[in-house]
Amino acid sequence: MTVQEVNGYAPLVVGAGLALIATWAVWWIVRYIRADTMTRASIRQAVRVRRTWKRLAPMAGLSVTDKTPTALASLSNTDGNKTPKPRVLTPVLKVKPDRFGVVVRANCLPKVSLEEFRKAAPYLADAWRCTRVSVMPDGPGQVVIRGVRVDPLLTRTEHVPTGAVPAKAATWHVGVDEYAQPVSVDLSEVPGVTVAGLPGFGKTSLINRLVCDWAPSPAIQIVGFDGKVSKAHEGDYADLVKRMFAFVGDDLEAANTLFNRLVGLRRARCSSIRAVLGVKSMWDVGPSAAWPLVVVIIDEAHTYFRDYKGSDPETKKLARLSAENARLVEDLVKKGRSVGMLVILATQKSTGDAIPTFIRDVCPVGLSFAQKTAEAAVAALGEDIRNWDDANPINLQDPAYVGVASMSHQSRPGFARIRTPYVADTDAARIADATAHLTRDPMDLLIAQTGRACPRLTTCPIPSATNPKRPDPNTPETSNYLEGGESSMSEDRITQRTVTAVMAVIAALAFVFSFGNVWNLALRLGVPAPIAPLIAPMVDLSVLGLLVALRHLSLRGVTPEEMTAATRLMHFSGLLTLALNIAEPLTTRHYGRAAVDAVAPLLLLGWGTVGPQLLRAFHTVTRAGTAPTPAATGTLQGPVPPGVGREPVPEPAPDGDCGEPVAEPAPVVRIRGPVVLPDAVTVPDPDPTATVATPVPAMKIPHPLLTEARSIAASHHTEHGKPITAAQLKLRLCIGLPMATALHAAL
Repeated sequence: MTVQEVNGYAPLVVGAGLALIATWAVWWIVRYIRADTMTRASIRQAVRVRRTWKRLAPMAGLSVTDKTPTALASLSNTDGNKTPKPRVLTPVLKVKPDRFGVVVRANCLPKVSLEEFRKAAPYLADAWRCTRVSVMPDGPGQVVIRGVRVDPLLTRTEHVPTGAVPAKAATWHVGVDEYAQPVSVDLSEVPGVTVAGLPGFGKTSLINRLVCDWAPSPAIQIVGFDGKVSKAHEGDYADLVKRMFAFVGDDLEAANTLFNRLVGLRRARCSSIRAVLGVKSMWDVGPSAAWPLVVVIIDEAHTYFRDYKGSDPETKKLARLSAENARLVEDLVKKGRSVGMLVILATQKSTGDAIPTFIRDVCPVGLSFAQKTAEAAVAALGEDIRNWDDANPINLQDPAYVGVASMSHQSRPGFARIRTPYVADTDAARIADATAHLTRDPMDLLIAQTGRACPRLTTCPIPSATNPKRPDPNTPETSNYLEGGESSMSEDRITQRTVTAVMAVIAALAFVFSFGNVWNLALRLGVPAPIAPLIAPMVDLSVLGLLVALRHLSLRGVTPEEMTAATRLMHFSGLLTLALNIAEPLTTRHYGRAAVDAVAPLLLLGWGTVGPQLLRAFHTVTRAGTAPTPAATGTLQGPVPPGVGREPVPEPAPDGDCGEPVAEPAPVVRIRGPVVLPDAVTVPDPDPTATVATPVPAMKIPHPLLTEARSIAASHHTEHGKPITAAQLKLRLCIGLPMATALHAAL
């Protein structure tokens, strides 16, 4: 190619270059115009950083002198006595602006490493007109410099939830740190979280964002406790209750009931996780819609754990409930992690009197908003916070720091201050309405998969007249439920003991009656005198032993087919007793005497056959007065299908509850329209216009649940010598009374 041809292409090359420059300029101008005011200021700041860097770097000690000439300099040096001029090397920068400032990435040089950048951070902050500058490693030989022009901690932000399912379960997007970098906390494998801070500084808003972000996921179910309200429609969670499968306020009895229910769920999950998931820890496979992560939110936790002092009955009762609540929450925190249960406790001051130390100290994640005392700050964040004065929450009491929390940073040592965004009530209500249909009771889901209810709790709530929504012993229905079961148990026990005593007396009389007859027969037949008295006891003791064995097996529900061999031996021994008793009168043709001698053996044969059958029948019979008639109340707690009316009314909790029904603060929904319940119970569609209770037809009883009920009934009879009642089955299995009644009838 000649020089003239090259010159001919020159205008094209120059035009292409100018076009590229014009395109870049247009793109830059459009980006600048479309940016908001804060971003525009950051764009101008980024231009200034690039333009002044060559001059600033040597002055800040971020340059190095290279005295070795380059290859080109060596070739161009024709005079060997002339020394090449040393070069001054500075790190190469890549600057990216955002709303709060600039993010600068730079390479390290010899003697210009991460440590030198950190020493120069104050000078860079002044030169770049930044509030603060942070230097962090960004891979081998690279650093990232974060300069914030506007303090993110003083800039209030709002979060608008999108309603999208979170990309990763159990990731908590908390907010932005003091360098405007997003802060997320991975709550996988985390048993508990504590949130502390003065009233009005953002604790509830932080939890609201968590609920709004996680609500669209069917793999997460939420239960709420709020110690500063009495009813669900009050307080900060009124809009989010629709997405919670249970909720209680400041009623300690109601809270104790729900804590018992959650501990029952935890135990049921522990006993069935290997069978359902095939792993020992739920986190090995992650939460799912069938086995969701259960998030237990306890706001104003000091309400439920307060140490009451006093000698009057009411104070003693409250102290007992508080101690029991602490024990139950400790169970959830220490044992619920592997089965997918996360406890979040929020309080004003997380000292030992608000959250017991045996609960607080096993929660690995802790946040604290403003605190008034160093003691409260140490209780919330640990002793190490004393060494980080900038992040100490006692310095966040200024009203400008409302919504700012301190926490231990997961990605770097020390503590970080975080600006948490505000979630508007309208956005929270919108998310709750859109996701209410995803609410499920985890116990119902577990029963649907396994057919097993939760195991028996160590303590069960006692009905009290102080709570009108719990069973009152003075009402006729509860008397039938509590006292009727006990009276029927006493009647059954008396009947069984009477039948057993009659059988024992007849066996003893038959033994005495036949002893002389068999002895005389043996002597008449020439049996030696020492041996003759031993024949009758051998036969009679065989009958007596078989009677005792048949009674024991019959009371434990063993079927007649399984006792065929023992029954045959019993009949053979009875016939042998009959033959020995009437042989001697028949040989002497004294038929009247033979008939009299046959009475005792025949009665013994009859009772040997009928007695076990009677005892078996007493074991399986169900008295009509033992428990109240089962009925479905037509109420659900939690989600409401579209088009279904919602009205807060005080109703009992669903049958899947573990323990007594949740008290008055629990949000309960009266359904007008079809209701979808778990597969274990079939309920016909009620009248769309009706709001009254609808009777439940015969229930489908899962076979594993029936097997467990039989085992419990047998162990109960072994311990107490009396059959179990439907009311006791309800408490032992932690199921609803209708299901317990159906199980009792099936036994």
